[in-house]
Amino acid sequence: PPPPRPLPAAAPPAAPVALEAVNVTTNALTANWQAAAGAGGYVLELTTQAANFGAGTFLAADGTPGQAQGISIAGGGTLSQAVTGLSPSTPYVYRVKAVNGAGESAPSNVILAATLSDGANVPPTLDPIADYPLLTPGAPEQSIALTGISAGFGESQPLVVTVTSSHPAIIPHPVLLYTSPQSTGTLLFKPAGAEGTSTITVTVDDGQPEDNLITRTFDISVRQPPLFVDFNEAEDMDEYAITNLRGSLVQAAGAGAGDPATGGAVFQGQGTGSDHGTLALRSQPYPGPAPTLMRQTVWVNFREINDNLEIKDKGEIRFGFASHNVVPGELKKYFEEGSGKYAVHCKVMAENDPGDTSKDHVIKARVTNWNGSTKTEGPELVVSDESIFDHWFKCTFEALAVGTVQFQLRFKVEDYGPDGTQLLGTVLESEPVNFLNSGLIDAPWIYAGLYADSEKSTTSRVFIDDHLVEVMNVPPETPVAIEAYQITAHSFTARWDVPAGPYPNRFVVEAVPLAADFTAGNFINALGQGGQAAGVMVNFTEQRALRFFNLPSSTSYKYRVRSLNVAGASGNSNAVSVTTLLEGSNAAPTLDVIADLGDIAADSGEITVPLTGVSDGGEFNQFVDITASSDNPALLPLLEVDYFDPEDSGLLRFTPAPGQTGTAIITVTADDGQAVNAITTRSFVVRVVTPVSATAFDSAGDAADYLIFAEQASLVFAGGEGAGTPPGGAMKFERSALPAEHVALALRRLRFDATVVPHASTSLMFNLRNVPEIATGKDKAEISLGFISEPAPGAKMKDTFNKTHPSLFVKFKLEHDTADLSKDRKLEVETASFDGFNEIKNSKNTLNAFLQAANWLRLSFKFIRTGFDTYLCSYEVHDCGPDGTSEPALLMSGAPASFTNMPFFNDSSIYAGFVVNGEKQGNTPFWLDNHVIDVNTTAADAPVNQAANDFVRTGFTLNWVGGILGREPTGYRVELCKAEDGFAPGTLIHASGAGGHDQGFAIADPWATDFLIRGLQPGQSYRYRVRAMRGAEASEVQDSILATLPSEPAAPTFEEWRELHFAGDLENPLTLAHADFGGHGFPNLLLYALGLDPRTPPPSALLPRVLPQDGYLTLTYQRRANLPEIQVIPVGCGDPSSWSSAGLTTLSVSEPDENGLETVVVRDAFPIASKNRRFMRLHLAE
Repeated sequence: PPPPRPLPAAAPPAAPVALEAVNVTTNALTANWQAAAGAGGYVLELTTQAANFGAGTFLAADGTPGQAQGISIAGGGTLSQAVTGLSPSTPYVYRVKAVNGAGESAPSNVILAATLSDGANVPPTLDPIADYPLLTPGAPEQSIALTGISAGFGESQPLVVTVTSSHPAIIPHPVLLYTSPQSTGTLLFKPAGAEGTSTITVTVDDGQPEDNLITRTFDISVRQPPLFVDFNEAEDMDEYAITNLRGSLVQAAGAGAGDPATGGAVFQGQGTGSDHGTLALRSQPYPGPAPTLMRQTVWVNFREINDNLEIKDKGEIRFGFASHNVVPGELKKYFEEGSGKYAVHCKVMAENDPGDTSKDHVIKARVTNWNGSTKTEGPELVVSDESIFDHWFKCTFEALAVGTVQFQLRFKVEDYGPDGTQLLGTVLESEPVNFLNSGLIDAPWIYAGLYADSEKSTTSRVFIDDHLVEVMNVPPETPVAIEAYQITAHSFTARWDVPAGPYPNRFVVEAVPLAADFTAGNFINALGQGGQAAGVMVNFTEQRALRFFNLPSSTSYKYRVRSLNVAGASGNSNAVSVTTLLEGSNAAPTLDVIADLGDIAADSGEITVPLTGVSDGGEFNQFVDITASSDNPALLPLLEVDYFDPEDSGLLRFTPAPGQTGTAIITVTADDGQAVNAITTRSFVVRVVTPVSATAFDSAGDAADYLIFAEQASLVFAGGEGAGTPPGGAMKFERSALPAEHVALALRRLRFDATVVPHASTSLMFNLRNVPEIATGKDKAEISLGFISEPAPGAKMKDTFNKTHPSLFVKFKLEHDTADLSKDRKLEVETASFDGFNEIKNSKNTLNAFLQAANWLRLSFKFIRTGFDTYLCSYEVHDCGPDGTSEPALLMSGAPASFTNMPFFNDSSIYAGFVVNGEKQGNTPFWLDNHVIDVNTTAADAPVNQAANDFVRTGFTLNWVGGILGREPTGYRVELCKAEDGFAPGTLIHASGAGGHDQGFAIADPWATDFLIRGLQPGQSYRYRVRAMRGAEASEVQDSILATLPSEPAAPTFEEWRELHFAGDLENPLTLAHADFGGHGFPNLLLYALGLDPRTPPPSALLPRVLPQDGYLTLTYQRRANLPEIQVIPVGCGDPSSWSSAGLTTLSVSEPDENGLETVVVRDAFPIASKNRRFMRLHLAE
């Protein structure tokens, strides 16, 4: 049938805009126009100026006059048309109409173009240049591309391009990069510092007497954008390009912070139930690339979110930076999606939901990075505090360039009280988080702004004030020069470190003789040549060392380092002196110092220690050998060093002897094999201890087993204040009188290896009676208990477990507010996991009016490793009575929650401990007692739940489940034999199905739960069992599993097949083996072998077929399994007179189906490309 006709357009297109003609010569020109909406094509109407579009005066594309219509141009995307055959020195006019199925548009504007006179020069060309976006006075160097440069259509004269600025004090005369006869060039310029507008004039001259010039002008304006907008005047909103979605952002008197309140901006949504919000971008973008520091602050007040007591409500503000200002359809995702866009931002949200205690007057904040394709987020910080919901918050977001491709993001939310005039404290403050975002660093322009919204079903307002934006290019911090190393008679390596701050992209290393000043003419270069005017430039951002060669022996030098980036240079570092060795001296090999290890738990498995800073001392021609020894081989029997010369790092591995404890000194030796000064040694202490399960804190010495850190508080031993009758000792947490964060962190000085811990538990008793017994006001206590990968606090100590280091833990919170019944002795408990980047929490359990709040409580936490990097975590809370001696009564327990935490698993050091903190305004103590730690490192348990499944003719699937307890296996060993052999040596079966082995076969995957075995005998009974392996150590086994394979059905003989299909007609010679009963071209014997019915035409899908596959012919066919009398043999050839099975490969043979038929795939002996022709077929042999 003919193709369907296109649907007619709904309406005629819009009128196009005609543009000036180009390539104008004595007899030709090219007309141009802009695209018109809805256009399917165009009509170009060209006449002489004298004819002025009169009827019958139009010209064809070849210049033929007298046309009744203009020139038709197909396609809405064609925007130019060349016309030839014109007359010299003649003025022409043209206009354009757009057309589609609904008709044609009105004509465009009219363009006048005059052809040149005979012999005239064609003027040069240069594309128009748009006015440049608004610049700041301190903008870095900018560039503009010049395009369309030529000597004119058909001309080839050499060109001279010049450029000038009308106001050099604003924009100095740009630098021109152009070489004739190129068609493109570049202008480079940088603001001089003054504000205003300068007109830039670019002229192209082809050197001819006439028509030799073309000039283009454009403007560059320079303006210092306001540092902050205070919204005191309605005109302040002009600083923003505002996009509203079912909401509005307006300036309002008295809506801002202050006493009395000043002006502010107010966001209000329409409350339609659909998303609403406002995006407000600063009208003036900030020039890039490579800003070193970007910062925004905005004041926000969510007081109306607190007014809805019966329905949920929220307000939020997002503020940040992006590489372009294209607004997405989903407005709130401006900072976190968009192809070709790069952005960073901070989100601050206030949320209150009367029906959800986890959203009870909550303030949340986090940073987000969008790298053009992927959104990544920093940890979300949360605080729940109704008392500050009506306050003004100063929200600060900072993006610091800390590399050539990454930013360090951080935020801070500060409480300035109800009127915004007094700092009351910090509500939320993040740790710095690094994100890769090369696109934003390289962006030519940076757009700053904010987005506000509220709960879609409400009209609650969000109040905004004092929006500050800074996009700066800040010089880097001053580096620190450190001691030189690899010092030889004629060389040394200078080294330095870079402190935190704006990142450098280059360094200058200045080295001079020790007695000389750091002045021009005294510097030496990296090749040792003196008299240099400047130091050595290091152009690699990550480089922290520089080698100086060809120096005289026994000579002293000093060096210092300076950092540079696009904003300038840092100060000079400290100076470090170094002296080259005596002539002929050997430089000792190098090896960095190795710190003593913390206490290692006995039976904790293999310990690894990195070896760094390895070299031959700077000789660069010596082989370095690294060895290690222990002064206590009974404790550390085997030390292994993984090091390959000339690498600069290696690895030391050792495993404490099973069941042994004690102290050993390990000495690592680097030896370069020379006669003198050949050895460098580093020693460190290893202490292997028996883990003490419980610490009762009955003496001050117990506290020495912990690393203890505290802020505005103390955690110390207190005799007679713990649990028991009479009371024993305890650790007492006392808060300072200051209204600040009171927090203490206690970590056991005992190191475990997470990679070999299958399960662990910990518990802690505590008494928080001062919280529920407060007379008036409010108080709270929070305890985080669990395991963490680093024995050090975070920058914000109370967040050590949940926002600093990889960890698994339980968080317990008890709060009491005498003025709020919803917080009357309120208990909240939840398990959580932090992977170093994100905190994942399980659902929170809550208990209100907690009557036992003043008793001694015991919090228990347990994890079981259930996968490669997955953990099942649970907790329990018990009431131990007023003195801690009552039979523990279960108050609350958490259902096991699964967490994935690869960084926690990968860390070979984990520590047990707890964090305790209290209400900022509180100052009464808490007590902690009986800290129990049970980290399991026993041998692997035997697998369980063994079962045999999925039986086929020659095999089955073996199933099992790894033991829940015990150390993690490294693999499994499967022992399989015939049922009657009883696992005797020499009767075990290999994974291939072959018997006669003394041992079972190994499975290296520690998480394997099944194995598919083939090659066994049909109808035979087998037994199998599985052992868990840890290295060479095997677990016990459970009872073996009996598995009997199905018997193999016997294939019928040919005579039996004849009787089945030809009963009553067996005397007919057409039923014999080589006859063709059905006349279909297939002998009966072949149909028998292939399992086909001789009375019906064979279905083509069941016949043998040959197809190309992976460069070979392959023959696929179906046959009866276990034919008793004949063989079906595939053969191939290149010459049909000579068939052979030699070289053919059987790719697969399927299991027989319910009819006893199996499918066979056979590959030819030769690739298709290697032969002119190949054939394949089946041969039957009796």
